[in-house]
Amino acid sequence: MDIPYIFGYHARAITVTCCYLYIEEEQVLRKDLITCDLNELAGREQAFITGINIGRLLPLLRQTIPQYFPQEFVILHRSNCKVVELMQNVVGKRYCTTQHIILFTIASSTKSLH
Repeated sequence: MDIPYIFGYHARAITVTCCYLYIEEEQVLRKDLITCDLNELAGREQAFITGINIGRLLPLLRQTIPQYFPQEFVILHRSNCKVVELMQNVVGKRYCTTQHIILFTIASSTKSLH
């Protein structure tokens, strides 16, 4: 795989460090991004915000290498303003008139057919 870097973290007691691993001159190197002291409120907030921000980046990174990830779900936009989400074991439907999502579990519905 030709991935430029991998996000990660390491922890020791109450200290957590977010980092990424990358390859340079055939060596795996680690670059520390931020270190948070979870014993302090400011450190916990910093770790939380960092996690949110990294989480926002992951879908963008995934788009750069789509061939390595299986498709997890399919979204169908119907002409009658209905949106259908087909996931591994759940089907979700959304309608324009309400914001409710009706979930239908495939596993439980197949049991009732027998």
